[in-house]
Amino acid sequence: QPFQLARDVFRYDRWGLGARARRETFLLGRDVETEVGAGFVTGEKTRRLDVQAAWGRLDHGDDLSARRLKVTGDWRVGFARGVSRWSEAQSEDLIDPLDVYRREQTHEVSFETGPVVPSAGLVRERYTDAEAAADVAAGYRLRTWRGALASASGAALNWRLGFERGLADSLRAGAWRRERDSRTASWRLGTPILGGMRMQADGVVRDVRVPGGRDLTTRLAKVQLSGRWDRTGSDWGLIYGVDNSRTEVLDRQVVYIGEREGDYNQNGDFVGHQLGDFNVVTVGTDSLVATTEVTADLTWRQDFGFLGRSTLWGGWTTFTRVTARSRSRTDDVGRLLRFAEDTIFDEDDTVLGELILRQEATLLRHLKHWDLRLLYDYNQALDRQYATRPERRLRHQSQATLSWNPSTRSSLCGRIQRTDEARATQESPYSANRSYEVLTWRNELQWSLQPGAGNRLAVALDMIRRDDATSGVTQREFGVKPSIRQKLERRWSVLGEVRWYQVESDEPAGALRPFFFAVPGVNVEASSRLSWEQSALMTVTLAYFGRKQGERGWQHDVRLESTARF
Repeated sequence: QPFQLARDVFRYDRWGLGARARRETFLLGRDVETEVGAGFVTGEKTRRLDVQAAWGRLDHGDDLSARRLKVTGDWRVGFARGVSRWSEAQSEDLIDPLDVYRREQTHEVSFETGPVVPSAGLVRERYTDAEAAADVAAGYRLRTWRGALASASGAALNWRLGFERGLADSLRAGAWRRERDSRTASWRLGTPILGGMRMQADGVVRDVRVPGGRDLTTRLAKVQLSGRWDRTGSDWGLIYGVDNSRTEVLDRQVVYIGEREGDYNQNGDFVGHQLGDFNVVTVGTDSLVATTEVTADLTWRQDFGFLGRSTLWGGWTTFTRVTARSRSRTDDVGRLLRFAEDTIFDEDDTVLGELILRQEATLLRHLKHWDLRLLYDYNQALDRQYATRPERRLRHQSQATLSWNPSTRSSLCGRIQRTDEARATQESPYSANRSYEVLTWRNELQWSLQPGAGNRLAVALDMIRRDDATSGVTQREFGVKPSIRQKLERRWSVLGEVRWYQVESDEPAGALRPFFFAVPGVNVEASSRLSWEQSALMTVTLAYFGRKQGERGWQHDVRLESTARF
């Protein structure tokens, strides 16, 4: 079964081999899997029985084998319906000691007698390894009981109340020992659409009792409001959520290991395998801190077409997004819930505070050949999630883009952008994080031509100026970038672009420029992609990327990629 069989460690859990599959070379072994199944179905909608059974065998490598039996039943009699699943698996290894027994049971029943639908369920899972080492647990068992009351399917008012209790035990020294006792209550409420608006609310309270340990309580709640008013051209949504739980204190370091030898940039963002200069080390500490996180997210799209789409004041749209987030250790939860001004960025109690505003506007929609777009982006954060790297971040960006399309095949686009970005962080000799305060001006001009469907020629000119107030480094960058996209035949296409840019950098003696500043001198970046669309489900691409930075030599990256879609 080419391109359809995915092997990962989770695939072997049903055989009782989840722990063994996590070994480094396990997935390299050869599998022979055999399965025989049978089924029986009888009845109609109100009286129906469906029983399925399957037996399977797995041989992994030369010595490991497993057997599995599974039975599933789905039935309905009048207003009652239920589902039962039972499975059992055994695994042995002749070389490396392994004697696993795994059993799972699930039983669920519900009664659709009217506007209220009661339901109940039982889940039992047991795992033992008779050959486990004496210093580790030889098995575990989980037992979960569920009960719920819910509205009938198709009801205008959708709601559900549920309760679940779970017991987890481990097998040590031949005896079962209680590890945790959890109790979870949940609720959900969804209203019908009234006046173009709808509300959905969810909540969970989970209490975990650990014998001889620290009990944990988690409270989650979320309310979603949404509306669509076609007459006024408004489309909006509001999400408000609360998370009260314990958070593990982490120790995180961003370490420089060499040019293009790491996977991260200096911010700790993943940029690709061996495409960055840094690696990230995150270590969990033995500290648990009780925190409360409150999140609010508002999106609003407004179309002013109701004022007349052919007029200046009616042919534009706006999009607004505001997000506020605060995870805090404060005991004054009331002020946190209403986002009091000094709680989001409180120096003493805030673990992570973030405020984001993004405003977009599209103008001149009434003009056929013109397009004007404005953007303002604001982001402020206080990040104290990590023990050794508290930092403040502030970024606001303004951008204007004007496009002119003299014909259906050609366009001219100009862009002006100003970005103010600052990071104040606590530096240490073990971390590569550094503070910066950068002002960037970017001016771009691009001309493009589309001679045919799927084909495009473009040339872009840009001028960039960067000033870092912390290090005193100033840069001026001038670049040109031609690009081409061409369909060679029905299934073949090619894409290529080259960017040449000259960087002049004024750097005080001993200054360290921010990691995202360009290398002084002449820089060249080139990329190309040759793609073959073998079918609607598969594409094969030969990709190349090369760059030359200043006085350094060329770096080349050639990849053969295949993409399958199902």
